[in-house]
Amino acid sequence: MVVLFLGRLLVDRVPVLQRFNIPTPVVGGGVVALILALVDGLLHVKLGFDLGLKDSLLLMFFTTVGLTADARMLVKGGHWHLAQS
Repeated sequence: MVVLFLGRLLVDRVPVLQRFNIPTPVVGGGVVALILALVDGLLHVKLGFDLGLKDSLLLMFFTTVGLTADARMLVKGGHWHLAQS
């Protein structure tokens, strides 16, 4: 949550991020990636994350994205669009 709030803070205060519509999670994740790279490069300390829940969380995320789709959107973006042409 801290990373998400950090990203929101930066997007709100840096006009170029707003102008190019850079998503909040991307900004926050980029900052954390940069910090971890600096810590590894300068202090030779490797930090990592526990990825035990990664697959379950990805499945939940993409399921909720799929639940928001309607038939018209699927027709526009899928192979059905090619078949109707």
